[in-house]
Amino acid sequence: MSCLPARQGAATSSTGSSESKRAIRRTRLRYHRAVRRRPRSHHGGQLGRAVLALALLVLPAAVAVWAVLPQGVSGRVTDVSGQPVADATVAPTDPLRLGAEAAFTDSRGRYRVGARGWPLNLNVSISAPGFAPARTSGGTLVLRRWALVTGKAVDDGGAAVEGAAITLVRGRQVWTAQTAKDGGFSLSAVGGGPGRAWLAVQAEYHDPAYASPKLALDGVLSFSMVLPRLVGSVHVVTDPAGLGASVDGQPAAQCPATPCDLQLGIGPHHLEFASDLYLPWAQDLQVDKGASVSVMAKMERKTGTLKITAPVPGEVSVDGQTVNSGAAGWTGPLPTGKHSVVFRSASTWPLQSDVEVTWKQTTESALTPAAVTPGDSAAFVQNLQSYLSRAGGSYGVYVESLKSGATVGAGQDSGLEAASVIKVPEALYLLHQVDAGQVKLIDEVDLKDGDFMSGTGTLFSTAHTGDKFTVQDLLTLLIRQSDNTAWRALDRILGIAAVDAFAASIGAPDCHQVSDNCTAREAGRMLSQLARGRLLTPGSTQLLMGLLETTVFNDRINYYLQGVTVAHKVGMDGGVINDCGVAFLPGDPLTICIFTTTGDPNLGVQVIRDVTRAAVHYYGH
Repeated sequence: MSCLPARQGAATSSTGSSESKRAIRRTRLRYHRAVRRRPRSHHGGQLGRAVLALALLVLPAAVAVWAVLPQGVSGRVTDVSGQPVADATVAPTDPLRLGAEAAFTDSRGRYRVGARGWPLNLNVSISAPGFAPARTSGGTLVLRRWALVTGKAVDDGGAAVEGAAITLVRGRQVWTAQTAKDGGFSLSAVGGGPGRAWLAVQAEYHDPAYASPKLALDGVLSFSMVLPRLVGSVHVVTDPAGLGASVDGQPAAQCPATPCDLQLGIGPHHLEFASDLYLPWAQDLQVDKGASVSVMAKMERKTGTLKITAPVPGEVSVDGQTVNSGAAGWTGPLPTGKHSVVFRSASTWPLQSDVEVTWKQTTESALTPAAVTPGDSAAFVQNLQSYLSRAGGSYGVYVESLKSGATVGAGQDSGLEAASVIKVPEALYLLHQVDAGQVKLIDEVDLKDGDFMSGTGTLFSTAHTGDKFTVQDLLTLLIRQSDNTAWRALDRILGIAAVDAFAASIGAPDCHQVSDNCTAREAGRMLSQLARGRLLTPGSTQLLMGLLETTVFNDRINYYLQGVTVAHKVGMDGGVINDCGVAFLPGDPLTICIFTTTGDPNLGVQVIRDVTRAAVHYYGH
């Protein structure tokens, strides 16, 4: 009995072929010898035994040939779209395969494996990540992908929900994942067959979201999962108001400026305020579902130090507030940021300067205001015009020395709204008529409907149509209170045209009752002539000057002239602020008439004060 040749795993094909031929020759030789030895008389039985013997002799050689000749399988792997599947694992699946090793598909999805064993055909198993495995005996194989469930988790405000737990369940199979920073997720149902599944997305401080995807091989399902926030309310107030809040390190879109209301998810939060002007403020909050929390943030300004020096003693104001008076400078703490500094003194023109104060630093500012030089008219006018230009607006300034007759000014011949200064020529004409015997101060005037006019004065709110007032009463109200109803009533009985004609006759042709216009020079010259006694009798002059000295409005020309008698008449109408009068300074009374038209009544008042003080110093007082 012959034996199968030993397995030679490393033998080449040419060696196996030589051994097979020798085995076949030995088998044939044995057959012929056996046939020759058998008697011919037993031909039938001997023939059967010969065939059997031959089969037994040939079989080992055939087995040896099969064992050493390699058997192979090859093919190509693609997905359902025909794209190659690279790096797929290819492994034999049949038992008794000798010498077969796993292989991998190349970039074009191709593979080839070889093996020796039983039976002759070779089956392989092919698997790849994300695909359901399959078997093949060669050729093109289409792999089917496992069902893929993708999507994004957001809250009810559209913000991504990071770290949410993703659970996909089908029968007893469970797949899990977590959302990424952008809320996205992708979950492959490896090993799961087709059919209905259950998808749950859960995150802390949010209501869960659910879906029921129908899984299928090669199916890609995408879901937008909205997880409503479990929220509470936070009411935020700051002192001062108007600051933007940050929550958990991010600007709060719901709170661009305080006060505001925030809707926040339940749980801990970090609220903070930070700006260039205030020290940082922060507070940790615990927000409960449906609860309302109130937060009050008292902000503390960052501060620095401002040091101001000036050439002469004066008043220093910062941001409109006086911080020092009578000293040549000031030093003190201020909030950080830009500040407006104004310096005023009796011997200099006002100077405005912007300074920047930085946190924990000292800012020094040396002020150099322009000096008011007595008697230097050119310098006075130049600095006056520069000051008025910086202030902004329209101005008329007229200053006259009653002693010398010298005048200075700027814009003094420009026609501007006179406001209640227009009542001066009316008062002058009234007393001129009294002096002429045409009108008596004791004459009574009945008020008419057309006389009543709102604004300054008390008659509009206290008197009635038909009420009687003496001419002197109306004159007193006209000058002291600047009563508009008294003005209209006197215009009616005197005649507007007559009043304007008288004004023109005394050097004020541009002063008109109806248009309410005049120039600073003409208004000032009327008062200069009155003070010199050139327009009225001494009694009427004294009466009118006494009324002008006791007017209730004393916040302009009088402001810096403490202890000085001033006979003047103011005017105001919105942005129009005027004052014209005579300041009885020792040795040299001055007529000062200033018209201002600006968008800010307070600015007009301050301009009149500043120009008056500069003019007084210019004339040597």
